[in-house]
Amino acid sequence: MEEELKRLFQDGSNGERRTGWRCANESDLAAYADGALGSGPRASLEKHLADCASCRAQVAFLINSSDWVDPPDVPSPLLAKAKSLVPEKRKPTFGFRWRWATGALAACIVLAFLVVFALRLRSSDAGPQQAVKQNEPKPAAEVNTANPPANPDLLAAASPPPATKSSQPRTEPSAPTVRSAPTDNRSPKLLFPHDGEVIGRGPISVRWEPVAEAVSYDVSIMSTAGDTLVERSTDTTSLTVPADGLLAGTKYFVYVRAHFRDARTSRTSAAFRTGNH
Repeated sequence: MEEELKRLFQDGSNGERRTGWRCANESDLAAYADGALGSGPRASLEKHLADCASCRAQVAFLINSSDWVDPPDVPSPLLAKAKSLVPEKRKPTFGFRWRWATGALAACIVLAFLVVFALRLRSSDAGPQQAVKQNEPKPAAEVNTANPPANPDLLAAASPPPATKSSQPRTEPSAPTVRSAPTDNRSPKLLFPHDGEVIGRGPISVRWEPVAEAVSYDVSIMSTAGDTLVERSTDTTSLTVPADGLLAGTKYFVYVRAHFRDARTSRTSAAFRTGNH
């Protein structure tokens, strides 16, 4: 394994290192190059080095750099001049200033909210107290009994006598009577058939009383399902309608509608049943 690693180190000593998520850190690679890595981590690292060219290149660089000759000491005046040319790096304070500004802004918002809340609470408490003070009955004027007035007759004349209650019962105002509006009695009154009447088979002679100001009448017969079976018009007060479509022992409705000159209509109806024979 060591011979194979040495060969791999020699082959990849000039490559650039591209670390991955499984690569070892710099301290472990340096300890491995110095021979200071333990046996367990060393075996695990050697397995990784067999598959990772980047880590092999780094270890090869560390091993080769140990053979370099130490450079001569640089004169201290030259070293001081070089340090003076390099500006001193200052730690950025932007993050600290931003955090301070954010904290101050949050504190101002909280303080403003507390002030507004306290003012609203104070105004809400003052409102009920003023209402209670306004609703409190005013105390009656106290009479100074220690020093009575010189003339009691003047005091008695100045004070009005108490109101006496009447013994007669109090009469309540009567409610105004509202006259009912006259009803429109212009609906035709059926003379035949009457409501609930049973009629025989054959044509039906529908009759009704005349209605004032009526110009025409419509007569119709409908089933309980709402189907119109017969529909006729006339200007008289009777109309004979055929009963061919009516079934025996079945309930039907007859309607008479009156038409007036003012385009109004009025209707009356009755239910009847056909006989079984």
